[in-house]
Amino acid sequence: MAYLTPAVPNEPTRMTVERYFGLVEAGVLSHDDRVELLEGVIVAVPLWAHADVVCGALDAGKHVLCEKMMAWDTAGYTRMIETARKNTRILEIGYQRNYNPVYEAAFAGVFRKELLGDIFLTRLTWHRNGNWRRRGEPPSADYDPSRWGYPTFEHLLNWRLYFRYSRGLFAELASHQINIVNQVYGARPIHSVGVPMLPIAVAVSLKAPAAGV
Repeated sequence: MAYLTPAVPNEPTRMTVERYFGLVEAGVLSHDDRVELLEGVIVAVPLWAHADVVCGALDAGKHVLCEKMMAWDTAGYTRMIETARKNTRILEIGYQRNYNPVYEAAFAGVFRKELLGDIFLTRLTWHRNGNWRRRGEPPSADYDPSRWGYPTFEHLLNWRLYFRYSRGLFAELASHQINIVNQVYGARPIHSVGVPMLPIAVAVSLKAPAAGV
């Protein structure tokens, strides 16, 4: 028996989760049940809430796998790191390509073996052919999004479009690619310049030190 606690506990969401993950039942457990039964927690709440939710789980003695990005600001991710160390719990950030066998094969079989020689330029693109704004209706006519920290259902549904909750396109999509580039180069960027190109597009140039592969 597997249990999940959905962020928006309505019937369509529950049925979708059960079908997608092959679960017998996706239910909502009480806080006391979660504390007693769980060894680890997967945190997939919107970015602005990462630090509070993750630190709460760590303080409860749980290991945490947290959805990328790590936190909305430096104060948040610093608090997450310190809380994990204080409680001697594992905190992992879920950049999915770190676990993708295709990317791992390329890293181990090509980059580590230096088959490409010196790397001077990496060009990355991400095309999403669709509207960045999601469309949907509240689960019920009297649905109250304030229980989740949002003034309106629009803010809950499209939190990625509001700076108070998200860091925008680059954080939500391009951070995956930057994560892989950092892995390939064995270093973090030392300089960056970014410009908006369209309302739904952004271009960023990053400068990194010599490749460490």
